[in-house]
Amino acid sequence: MVSLLILSVIGLGIVIYLMDKKIEFIKERKKSKRIKARFVRYHKGKIERGLYKDLDFEFPYVRIGNDDESALCKLNFGSQIAKIFKTGEEIDAFWSGNDLMYWNTYDRGLYKYLPEKWNFWQKDLL
Repeated sequence: MVSLLILSVIGLGIVIYLMDKKIEFIKERKKSKRIKARFVRYHKGKIERGLYKDLDFEFPYVRIGNDDESALCKLNFGSQIAKIFKTGEEIDAFWSGNDLMYWNTYDRGLYKYLPEKWNFWQKDLL
């Protein structure tokens, strides 16, 4: 009985954490301009911090615009495990500080079912 309660609290904590990450991402995205980028390739690398810093991941690299001479930029998005882009595919992105972020990061998988604001039980007044 106690272990079920503990698991429920941990699960609720994870959901609240994921909701907070999505809400902050949506706020940042609303302040930014949408950019068209073209996927070029995946490149192996390590995450610089956190629990997974010793594991190799494959990060997507894109070119901004249609120019083949433009610099490659590392694209950050929620799941670095799944390879969802195809070579030459045009995707939407935005700048968040020095990071190029995938526009639809939280519109996929389980994230799309999480609310985009804390007062999700109220209707928008606009």
